[in-house]
Amino acid sequence: MGLLTLPPELLIKIIDGLCIQDIVSAAQVCSDKTCGTLRSLVLENKSLLFSAENSYALQLPMGRNPKDVSSEAIYDIAAKSATISAGLSAAQEPLKPRSETLYDLGPLGFGWGGDKVPTNLFVRDDLVAFVSGTTLCVIKLANDGTIKRGVRVRMAPEPAPQFYVDYQVSDDRCSILVAVATSPSPPGQANPGQAVHPDVLAVQEIYISEDRFGKTMSHFDTLLPPASMENLIIRDPYVAIVSQWSVRIVDWRKSLGVTVSLIAAEDLDEDGNDLGMSSLDVSSKQTHIRASQLIDPIDFRKDIMGLVFHPTEPSFIVFEHYDSEADRQRPGIFVVNIPSPLGDIASMAVERRVMPTEIAPDVFPEIESGLFATTRACGFRLLPDSSWVMDLSIVGTRRIEGVSEGEKPMFYQCTVALSDWTLRTEMTVYGTLPVEDGNNLNPFDPSNIAGTDFYHLRGKEQFQVIAPKFDNGNGLQHNPCWVRLVIPESLREPAPVPVPDDADPADIIRTYPGKGHPWMFDVHTGKLYLGLPEGLLVLQY
Repeated sequence: MGLLTLPPELLIKIIDGLCIQDIVSAAQVCSDKTCGTLRSLVLENKSLLFSAENSYALQLPMGRNPKDVSSEAIYDIAAKSATISAGLSAAQEPLKPRSETLYDLGPLGFGWGGDKVPTNLFVRDDLVAFVSGTTLCVIKLANDGTIKRGVRVRMAPEPAPQFYVDYQVSDDRCSILVAVATSPSPPGQANPGQAVHPDVLAVQEIYISEDRFGKTMSHFDTLLPPASMENLIIRDPYVAIVSQWSVRIVDWRKSLGVTVSLIAAEDLDEDGNDLGMSSLDVSSKQTHIRASQLIDPIDFRKDIMGLVFHPTEPSFIVFEHYDSEADRQRPGIFVVNIPSPLGDIASMAVERRVMPTEIAPDVFPEIESGLFATTRACGFRLLPDSSWVMDLSIVGTRRIEGVSEGEKPMFYQCTVALSDWTLRTEMTVYGTLPVEDGNNLNPFDPSNIAGTDFYHLRGKEQFQVIAPKFDNGNGLQHNPCWVRLVIPESLREPAPVPVPDDADPADIIRTYPGKGHPWMFDVHTGKLYLGLPEGLLVLQY
């Protein structure tokens, strides 16, 4: 019995759950009646692509609810996505850009270049957002180099020494949530014991659909007890402000919050009591204490390199350095449950000391000893079996024995299951870089951009962007890879810009040894975005 004789409902069951590439291939081969039938089924049933093994790779258009996008349009998106994905994965040599498009922002009055250096670049499909001064700019790009729509939203009345922004796309892709945290005190000078002006936290929603583009709704605006800031993360309904001493969690939907001070096992005595509480009335066994009441505040944040919210549970994940030279291997991944119940905003001056749960060291069994690295979250994915996974990149250096000052740069990437913290893919290593290039490998600061996690490598004769790709276009079970992009000669500076040893990490991206700022790469579309004085340059790879 051939496929042609099967009823459509059985053909749909056969196709259902395949990867995007296989579904597109089945629809594209139309040399006979059978494949023509398959093509019609794919074009008429968009649920087949939505339920594909790697449906997370579909870059659906911003500003339109996926339910309102036609089956034909979704198929076209899938076919383009599969082609780009296969091209990025199959390349044996660093890729050169196939085209360049420059978008002039001048006619719209957007500040770019000069003293208005754009920051916090965010890209999804044809939507680009960035901050210029205290103004958020949102634009929609056309493929011909023109800008279809644009809007400016004032995010703060005046510039502040500390200014952080983070974005989240709404479930219906018709708006973006924007969290903004500002502090009038310079970094390192604000703490809960100083009499300074309070911090400000606000959440706004900016609509990007055709009929409501640019309309803004203010959801939350409040004052917080002053503290230093290191990063800002939003995941509806929570916002996290990471500081040197603690993490401030705010449920902006309910106007509730908590300040969490993370402690380690060595902060407990042999009976499991918190040593930091010994100056209090022990009989009270209270867990709510003010920072000024601690005997020795634990500076837990100094080694934490990142924070992300769990996609479905009221918890967050923090990352420290990965260190395989310590007494025991530490992957540096911790899970922290958000304390319940949360209190009102005024109560956030009181910290709750929490000991996070450390992930077992055998989660990364294939990493060699001698590695000192940073683990970075590259995103979450919901698989067809309704399970969640997290993509990770581990980038650092491994000491080479017998080589004076020999440190070999190493790239690892993997996917772990959030249900049991086990590997869902094999560790993929990219360790072919020369030892002398170890100090020329730098990640882009995720607090300044929102896109694919990627790194720049500048050696003696090369200037490349390297990005992890967790799916080669054929589904989760197939080999991930590293995408390598050649930066055109015209965008290279004649010599690296030296970075002082005492430079603020937040300023390092501004000394990037290539022209333009900021940079951002989107692995789903194969596009690299560069901010130049002339406008926004988009390189298509």
